[in-house]
Amino acid sequence: MLRQSIESLALLLFALPALAAGPLTLVSEDEARLPAGEVQKMRGITRGPTVELISPKPDAKNVKSPLDFKLRFVAHGGASIDAESVQLLYVKSPSVDLTERVAANTSADGISIGQAALPPGEHVMVVSVTDSSGRRGQSVFKLSVGK
Repeated sequence: MLRQSIESLALLLFALPALAAGPLTLVSEDEARLPAGEVQKMRGITRGPTVELISPKPDAKNVKSPLDFKLRFVAHGGASIDAESVQLLYVKSPSVDLTERVAANTSADGISIGQAALPPGEHVMVVSVTDSSGRRGQSVFKLSVGK
């Protein structure tokens, strides 16, 4: 009984910092107010990695914040994803590099944030990633966050 109580307390203490931290601010209100930017498209045809928006669904409108934010990276041709190459940009003028904010939630499989906070509005982001063969993939997506 005492051992169970100690283990339960240890688990609670381990989880407390994450609970206290609350949602991860993916985009601040000040950043959302910046002028719209332009997406710099990649040139050339390669079989680079694919970036898929898993959550929220790509066609979802007016999702509520904080939201479940998940991207999946898929390598092709026997290559693997270079997790250190992942870059997430918020398309504004000037663009806002969100890479450091999501670094703790990034792996070779993708980006997974249980609670990402964004202000209401349309948010355009560009994700780029490189595979072990040096091929680069890029995906542009829009999140529509309601009030």
